[in-house]
Amino acid sequence: MPSQTFDTNTNSTPGSTPDTTVASQVTTLRGGTGSVTGFISLYEYNIARTSGSFDGEYIVNDGTVPMIYPYLSKDSARASFKTAVGGNTIQGMTPTFYNNEFAFGDILTAAYPQVCTITRELITLPSSSGDPDADPPTNGTYNRHYTSLKNLFNIYSVKSRHFAVTSSFANKNTQTGSLIHIPSLFYGTKIRPGTLSLKWYFTGSLIGELRDTKRNGELIQVSGNADNNGKVGGVAMYNEGFLYLTGSWKIEKECPTISLVSDAADKDAAKREPKWIYWGAGMNDGVTQNSTNNETSTENLTSASYSITFEGETKTQVMTMYAHARRGEANYSNNPTFLEYGQAEMKYTSSHVYEENPSRLMKNTVSSAYGTGAIASGYTASFQRQVYISKIGVYDKDYNLIGVATLGSPVLKKEDEDLAFKLKMDF
Repeated sequence: MPSQTFDTNTNSTPGSTPDTTVASQVTTLRGGTGSVTGFISLYEYNIARTSGSFDGEYIVNDGTVPMIYPYLSKDSARASFKTAVGGNTIQGMTPTFYNNEFAFGDILTAAYPQVCTITRELITLPSSSGDPDADPPTNGTYNRHYTSLKNLFNIYSVKSRHFAVTSSFANKNTQTGSLIHIPSLFYGTKIRPGTLSLKWYFTGSLIGELRDTKRNGELIQVSGNADNNGKVGGVAMYNEGFLYLTGSWKIEKECPTISLVSDAADKDAAKREPKWIYWGAGMNDGVTQNSTNNETSTENLTSASYSITFEGETKTQVMTMYAHARRGEANYSNNPTFLEYGQAEMKYTSSHVYEENPSRLMKNTVSSAYGTGAIASGYTASFQRQVYISKIGVYDKDYNLIGVATLGSPVLKKEDEDLAFKLKMDF
């Protein structure tokens, strides 16, 4: 998978949620969920399509590019859209509504796109932030997410002691941290070790960077306050797409405090020094310029911006096939230029008989070193059967053509040669 660059820019209008702009492949999506900027589409459907051409029941032929939408028929199989999300409410339709309000045979429609984006959670007290069984908006939500990752931290600790929940470095149960969620749609199978980089900008200038230089998941500061360069500011779980930032030192000495937490009642209480635990503030975590309530242009949330870059790895199923052009075979072509120009195609034709010309000659395509110049004018090499292979057909067991492989340039096949072509097909 190619390298991905994601720039999280918190420059937004007052009162709005900062946008997350994914520079590499995300555009504004239009569909049943409206325009969504900064998200990657799961199926890449309905990009730049007209939402007005979808009325919820059928496609309107109004000359516009229509919407693509999923649909199913309610039948005895009891299949429904809710099975894909564990019975949750989808677009206002609860499981009870589905069971009671729709008759068998009714057509149900939904809407694309299904999208995802990178999100952040600030965890102030991981093991005592609330009741683990509590419902949002209590801090129990953060507690459950951290608790679910504790075993994973200890599993990764064989790579680095900085992963361990409790170690000589710190106790994650009582340590403030920031959990970054990266959906697998962004990276495929895993994040490639050694390619991860997190940068923090203040008013457009780089003030610090973390990189996994050791390829073991440690996010080490490589730029910023020289006194803290080389320190581990967090850890990365490559396979699961989680980053846990714990760096609590000031990244840049000269950088002022910035409004990085939500505290609308007291704008001064929302100010924080730029630390790695606050990296990504405003990235789909509920922190907005309005919630921080800071009006100073150089100290508000819009002064901070972030970028994350990495490469992904994807495991792809590949079928390898070999096509053989053996000696004495594959020596004829249906290309009209294979025959000498100007020959009669048929010998005799009538209302009852059609006979082709059996004496037609194949064109001699064998080149000669003496075939040019005034002295050797008209000289040609001895005739040999040879063809140029430009396409290879793939057939099933019943000899039905199911695919064609086109070569980048034709390959010369002489009659006394054996050739083998290696074909690969990705699924």
